[in-house]
Amino acid sequence: MIKFLTLKINLFLWFITTISTFNDMKELKCGLVGCGRIGCGYDEKPDEFLIRTHAMSYIKNNHTKLVSLCDVDKNKLKKYGKIYSVRNQYTDFKEMLKEESLDCLSICTHGDTHLKFVTEAVRKNIRGIMIEKPISDSLNNAEKIIKLCKQKKVILAVNHQRRFNPFYQKISHLLKEGKLGKIQRVNLMYGGGIANTGSHIFDVLRLFFGEAKSIKSELSKNSSHKNFDPNLEICIEFQGGFIVNLCPLDLKNYGILEIDIFGTKKRLSIDLVTNENKIFSSSRVSQDYKKLEKLKKLINFSYPPTDIRFGINNLIYCIKRKKIPVCTGYDGYKSLEIVIASMLSNKLEKKILLPVTNKNYKIKFR
Repeated sequence: MIKFLTLKINLFLWFITTISTFNDMKELKCGLVGCGRIGCGYDEKPDEFLIRTHAMSYIKNNHTKLVSLCDVDKNKLKKYGKIYSVRNQYTDFKEMLKEESLDCLSICTHGDTHLKFVTEAVRKNIRGIMIEKPISDSLNNAEKIIKLCKQKKVILAVNHQRRFNPFYQKISHLLKEGKLGKIQRVNLMYGGGIANTGSHIFDVLRLFFGEAKSIKSELSKNSSHKNFDPNLEICIEFQGGFIVNLCPLDLKNYGILEIDIFGTKKRLSIDLVTNENKIFSSSRVSQDYKKLEKLKKLINFSYPPTDIRFGINNLIYCIKRKKIPVCTGYDGYKSLEIVIASMLSNKLEKKILLPVTNKNYKIKFR
C-alpha cells in the first residue's frame, strides 16, 4: 500500500524553494519580456495561495527584484507596470538589456521568438534565463539556444511547471520503484492543441516513464479550433515496451487533463490540473479475475498545483549555487521533439521513430 508521503514531499519543497541560507545575499535584478497571461496576466487579481505568473514569482522571492518589463504593447506595459510596481518599461528588448544590467530574465513570448531573445541576452552577462515552453519552434533552434547558454555559462531553465513540482517528482520516484508494478498501459485525456498542451504533457511522460521510442498520430475529430496547433490522436511507444494513448477533447465543451496509469499491481489516476489522485489496488479474485478496489490513502500534497514559484525559485537557487536546474534545456528539447514527431506523423501518415532527424521542421504559434 502506498503510504502518506507528505513529509518527504515537504522536505523536497523546502530544498528547491528555500534560499535563506545563501552566502550570497545580493538581490538579483530580474527582467521579463512578454507581458501576456503567463508573464503577467494570470495574477491580475492576486490569489492568496496560488502564484501563476513569472512577474509575481519574482516579486514574492526574497532574493529577487523585478526591475523591468518589455512588450511591444504599450497598454500592457502601462497596465502591468502599475499592478506590479515596475517603473522601467520597454518596447525595445535591446534597450532594456542595455539599460538594466539584469542578472536574470524570463522569456514569456511565442516560441518562434525565443532564439533571438536568448541570442541578445547572453551577450549582456545574464546569469540565468527562464524560458517558456516550448523551448523553441524547431529542434535546430532549440539546439542553438542550448549551445549559446552553455558557451556563455548562462543557466537555462524551461518552464515545464510540473517537473519543478515536488508532487510529480514523488510520483516519478514511486513509478521507478515499481510501486504500481510493471506498467501495462497509460491513457491521457487532453485538449487545446498538441503544441500548447502537449509540450507540458510530454515532459510529464518523460519524467514518469523515460524516453519515447516511436510515435503514431492522426488528426482528431475533436477539434482544437486552431489550424496551426491541432488536436491529435496519438499512440506513443516507450522504451519500456508499453503504450501511452493521448485522447483529445474539444475544450469548447469542457476541459479535462487527466492521466490514468495501469500497472500490474495498482492503478493510479491523476488530475494534472489539481493534482487530485486516486489509487486502486487489485483485490481478491471475483469469478475469473481480480478486481480493483480504491485505497483509502492518497498521495498527499497540500501546496498549490501549478505555482510557478517552484520553477523561479529553483532557477534563483541554481544561479546562486551554480547548480543544474530541475528542468533543463535538454528537457525542453526532448519535449519539443515529441511535439514535432507527433505533427510529422500526422502529416506524413506514418510512424515516426525517435530521435527525430528533421531538425528544421517548425511548429507554428499563430
